[in-house]
Amino acid sequence: MAKNTKQTTVHIDETLLKEVKRIGINENKSISQIINESIIDYILVYRENEDKEKNEHDKNLNETINEFKKEEEKRMQAKSAARAIAEAKKRVLY
Repeated sequence: MAKNTKQTTVHIDETLLKEVKRIGINENKSISQIINESIIDYILVYRENEDKEKNEHDKNLNETINEFKKEEEKRMQAKSAARAIAEAKKRVLY
């Protein structure tokens, strides 16, 4: 069975590397360790935001579907009322 995976690409520019190096020297961490931690944090935040957007989209979609169902129900009730009136008129005429 194939897994549905998502790949996230992170671009690191020269300014970021200089900043990471400065932080790394101050905290006695290796640059690669700081970069790895930063990338992991970035991916986690990115995925969390993506999940929030998906949940918001699903919520909006469900609200739209519910509104459509309510409108359709009202329309069907109006048709039913019109049919009932037509049937009553038909019976009165005969």
